[in-house]
Amino acid sequence: MFEKAINDIKDLPKYDEVFWQFGPMDGGCLIFAKAMLLAFGPGKLARITRQIGDNENWYSQTEHYGVVLGDWIYDAEGAYPTPTAWVERFAEAELLPVKRLGVAVGFDEDSQITDDAASSKMLAKLLAESIGKVA
Repeated sequence: MFEKAINDIKDLPKYDEVFWQFGPMDGGCLIFAKAMLLAFGPGKLARITRQIGDNENWYSQTEHYGVVLGDWIYDAEGAYPTPTAWVERFAEAELLPVKRLGVAVGFDEDSQITDDAASSKMLAKLLAESIGKVA
């Protein structure tokens, strides 16, 4: 059901104006994840993190956001039954090694990923309207 809503809104002009200026894999992921929570929650923000540095001196950096709704993880690219499936898809799309990627839950205060509440609200409305058409 959510996959249909995601695909439906990609054809709307308002969606292009707001969301694609960032891109689902280039900063718009947090806007999209928060929109999914607003439209279909309760759920939790999830994020893909990457280990930066060597084994002795490393830190974790947030690379991508999605949302956990029920037993699935969603992002603008689709739905994933497991965190491993989500990470593998992201690694493939971004040409990153899977071994340095992990999954965490919640918002990362230190992340540089774009967060825009107004855009999330607009997308949430479009997502909810799309589901209304499906139901």
